Amino acid sequence: MPSGRSVERIPVTRLANGHDVELVVHVIRGAKDGPKLAMFGGIHGDEPLGTEAVRRVLQQIDPEQVSGTIVAIPVANPYSFEAGKRFTPA
Repeated sequence: MPSGRSVERIPVTRLANGHDVELVVHVIRGAKDGPKLAMFGGIHGDEPLGTEAVRRVLQQIDPEQVSGTIVAIPVANPYSFEAGKRFTPA
């Protein structure tokens, strides 16, 4: 598979209020085979720096300079992140 970037939306669940929850997953495939790295941010909605760190790392990576694959989820708990609360309000 060639090197490059992709962004996928992965459905997670449907809440009781009818809202569908999905995660935005970024994948960077390096030019060479190698290990896989997973990065998560936004697990706790009151900690926005993790999301910003993942965003900055993704922005700076050149897939041609990578060996392996990077999978990143900048916001792992979208409801909590949107509310700015430690836990999912629902």
